[in-house]
Amino acid sequence: MANLPTLASKKPPSEQLVATLSEIVTEGRHPRDIARARYPRREDRFKRRALYVAMRDIIITDPRIKASVVADAQLEIMLAMPMAARALGRKAGRGYENAIKLLFEASGFHNPRVRHEHSGDIKITLDIPRPNFEAETVPDAEVVE
Repeated sequence: MANLPTLASKKPPSEQLVATLSEIVTEGRHPRDIARARYPRREDRFKRRALYVAMRDIIITDPRIKASVVADAQLEIMLAMPMAARALGRKAGRGYENAIKLLFEASGFHNPRVRHEHSGDIKITLDIPRPNFEAETVPDAEVVE
């Protein structure tokens, strides 16, 4: 085999670094901007690039950051849900067809993806005994003219 370089095992990032990076991502700041603020001079461009790559790799690979960002995003969505529902109700109340369809679908009253297929065959079976008519039970009638 050729002389392949050995891969150094990286130690996992600290809890404080994970918390800081997840806060940066949650705020919507880009790691490139953080690296540029840390190393603003042109001479430090290699350090800036190294810091950016290190932050990017940690953000992409660490599951703790992903879980934290997802939890924060779900919180924001949950807090905005009542306002969005009220706005959708107002739009649907004004007669906007798309808002009406979305309102019915979101509330569960209608699902356009469900296909209701019917065969068209209707089969009804009644199990009722027929009455037994005998000639003796019918009384003779009088003829009226």
